[in-house]
Amino acid sequence: MNSLSEHEPTPSPASKKDLLLLALISGLALAGLIVIRQTFEVLNNQSTIFSLVLIWGLACVLFFTFRRWQEAQEIRAVLTAKLSDVETREDQRQQKSSEDYQARIQRLSSLGTWELDINNTRLKWSDDVFTIFGVDREDGFLNYDQYLKTIHHDDRPVVEEAISECLRERK
Repeated sequence: MNSLSEHEPTPSPASKKDLLLLALISGLALAGLIVIRQTFEVLNNQSTIFSLVLIWGLACVLFFTFRRWQEAQEIRAVLTAKLSDVETREDQRQQKSSEDYQARIQRLSSLGTWELDINNTRLKWSDDVFTIFGVDREDGFLNYDQYLKTIHHDDRPVVEEAISECLRERK
């Protein structure tokens, strides 16, 4: 056995230092790899946390933006309804004003207006038509024959033809 151990090289003091330095460098490299790995894990965790915070922040922004949009839609609906109501009241006011003006003109000129709904055969008279024909409003309307009797006999054929044509053409 001695012969075998004699053939093995014995490390020199310089090579012992090299081995120690190699072990130290290997340990540091291994420690460095562990630190780098842990750093990446931390960075990955931070990245994950950052991503979650970013997603949560974006979700909050989207939620509040959507809520503002809903509020704006509700306000728009209320304003549209109010505007429509104002426009309707303005239209009614203008209609009433127009009817008042027409009634005043009819009264001043001793003219009246009537409107026949052909589909329902309903006749609508202005107040002045009642006055012109001498009919009390409570007594109701004249029927067709009574109406024709109020027309001058020279004008009756023209009036009858005009009424017949309107009924025929439904206008």
